[in-house]
Amino acid sequence: MGSHLTLLPQPALPSRSNSQEELCQKLALQLARIGDAVDRRIVREFRQHAEQEENVEQD
Repeated sequence: MGSHLTLLPQPALPSRSNSQEELCQKLALQLARIGDAVDRRIVREFRQHAEQEENVEQD
């Protein structure tokens, strides 16, 4: 017979689990903001690069 891994619910420590959940939520928001900022920067740099190429082609 194969071995089975059963995950049992762990007893919750309210203060610790709540603080961990809050920390995870804060970190998730920070990561989302960082991702948004990176996206905006990439788009801005791409547009600048495209404009520079257009200017070179026009010269």
